[in-house]
Amino acid sequence: MYSIELMKMMRDLLNGNYDTNDFSFDFPDRLHEIYDEFLMENKELCDYLEGEMPELCSWFDPYNTGDAGTLNEKEFKDKVSEIYQKALPMILSIDTKLIS
Repeated sequence: MYSIELMKMMRDLLNGNYDTNDFSFDFPDRLHEIYDEFLMENKELCDYLEGEMPELCSWFDPYNTGDAGTLNEKEFKDKVSEIYQKALPMILSIDTKLIS
């Protein structure tokens, strides 16, 4: 399930088990690779993550330059955490659909 895979990537980042710079490249790439199948699996979550994550990932500044429009590691993880928390109920809805 792509929903679980992508949410696990986010959780791993938030738990310190995924390098932030790697995540900022890997997540949008993976989302792009699986987009069509993911859309069929869980349209709500797919649309939400597609609308939020690629742009957010582009704002991460691994060098912490403080340039306008960039996020340092803490700011980036805080934003990912917000998105993760909003996305969790969308995972529960797919589990319910699979059971019924």
